Amino acid sequence: MLNLFKILDFLEKNIFQVAPTLKNNKEEKQKEICKLKNIDWTKDNILPNFPKSFLKKQGLEDKPILLKKNIIDRNKQQHPDITEEQAIRILGNSLYKTEAVLKGKSKRPDYYNLITRIDDKHNDLVTVELSNEKDNYEIVHFFVIRNTTRKKYERDDDE
Repeated sequence: MLNLFKILDFLEKNIFQVAPTLKNNKEEKQKEICKLKNIDWTKDNILPNFPKSFLKKQGLEDKPILLKKNIIDRNKQQHPDITEEQAIRILGNSLYKTEAVLKGKSKRPDYYNLITRIDDKHNDLVTVELSNEKDNYEIVHFFVIRNTTRKKYERDDDE
């Protein structure tokens, strides 16, 4: 019987306290994603900061995320099929519901691909410059990739 009380005590201290934290974390992420609807596609935008849990896990400073007008224009040119609504989804999923953080181009050591799976075959991806030298984290590119491309990125990241 004493062991049962120890187990219940352990669960109360460790497990049951996780649920409210997860709920708050999910609410925080959803709140940040909703703010993306205010993006002005005609100028530079400061987006909500990464979630605290992401920053802690990656060992990053808490600072804003910058989406520059020239990146918006370049992205529209390279991916004309992506609507503004899809762009919001891509940014929201990849920045605030990140599943994988993979190294970007080897020539750019501060570039990272933030990836989130959206269905059985596709993933949202945002390339971000995570530099401590700048005042903001800067979005470099955003688009959708297939699972085969994600696997290639994962292999490259392991090298």
